[in-house]
Amino acid sequence: MKVPNLTQLERNLRETLVLKAEELSIIAGSEVGAQLVSALTGLNAVHGLPTDWFAAENELELIDIDRLAITACIRDLHARLETHSLGMSVNDGRISCEEVEQEDLDPIELYLSSLPDVALAAYDWTGCRNGAVKELFLLGRAWKHLIEALDYGSNGDFDFEPLTVSDVALLAGIEERSLRNKVGKNGPLRSVDQYRERKSPVSQRGFVAIDRFDAIDWLLSRKGFELGRIRPGLVAIRLERISDPIVKGRAALISAMALGKNFEIVAAETGISTELLKALGDGLGSSEVAQGVAEFVAEHEMKRSSNTASAG
Repeated sequence: MKVPNLTQLERNLRETLVLKAEELSIIAGSEVGAQLVSALTGLNAVHGLPTDWFAAENELELIDIDRLAITACIRDLHARLETHSLGMSVNDGRISCEEVEQEDLDPIELYLSSLPDVALAAYDWTGCRNGAVKELFLLGRAWKHLIEALDYGSNGDFDFEPLTVSDVALLAGIEERSLRNKVGKNGPLRSVDQYRERKSPVSQRGFVAIDRFDAIDWLLSRKGFELGRIRPGLVAIRLERISDPIVKGRAALISAMALGKNFEIVAAETGISTELLKALGDGLGSSEVAQGVAEFVAEHEMKRSSNTASAG
C-alpha cells in the first residue's frame, strides 16, 4: 500500500479548508462570512476571497488544523493504515470493520463530498479536492473492505464480496489497469458483478467484486504486503460458534489468511492441496478437508495462546 505521508495530508487538508472557507464566505457574505472563515481557519486577518489571501505559502501554514475534528479523523485513518490495523483502534488485535467506517471514513467522505468544484477567485484551488486526503480516503475504504472480508468470513458470513477491483489495486499499490489484466476466468482473480447504493460522489455504485479468497491469497503472496497482528485465540472463538462443517472450514480458511497464511503456506502446513483449499473456499470442499483446515487453525491458535492472555 502507498499511504500518503502526514506532511502531504496536512498540507492538502489546509488547501481544502481554504476552498471550504471560500464557499462559506460567499454563502454568508460580509461580517457573518468573515466570522465563519475565522472560525474554520483560526485566523482573524483574512480579507477578501480566501483562495486569493492564502495563495502565499507562509499564509497557508498559519491555518490551525489541530482545532478541527476532521484533522483527528485523517490522522487516525493514517495511523490505522500505517500500522495495518484490523481492529477498533490501532494495534488492538481485533478484527472489526465498523469502527473505521463510523469514526474515520464517513466523516472524511462527507467532508470531501461537500467541497465546491467551482473556482471564484484569481486562483483555482478546486484541484485540491483530489489530493492526498482523497487518496487516503480511497485507500482507507479499500482497507475497510478487506477487513470486512476477513471479519464477516471468519464469522462464517460469505453472502457478499466486499472487495472491488479498485480496492485490490490500491491495496497492492499498482495501477487499476494492470490489475484488470489479472481479473477474469483465465486470471488468478475471479470476479462477480455486484451493486451497491452510492452514498456520495466519492463512492461507487455498480462495481466488479473479486472473490475474497482469490484477492487475499494474491495480496498475501505479494512482497511487502502485511496484515495487522490479531489477538491470540480470537479466530478460534469465532470458529467454535459455527456448527456447519463446510461453513466452519471456509471460515477457518479465511481466518488462516487473516493470520497471514496464503493457500501455499496452508497447503504446505496441512498437506492439503491448493486445489482442494480453493474448492473449500468456494464452498465445494469435502467435510474432511473442512475439518482438516479447522483443526489446523485451532491448533495454530492454541500455540499462539499458550504464552499469552485470553483473547476475550
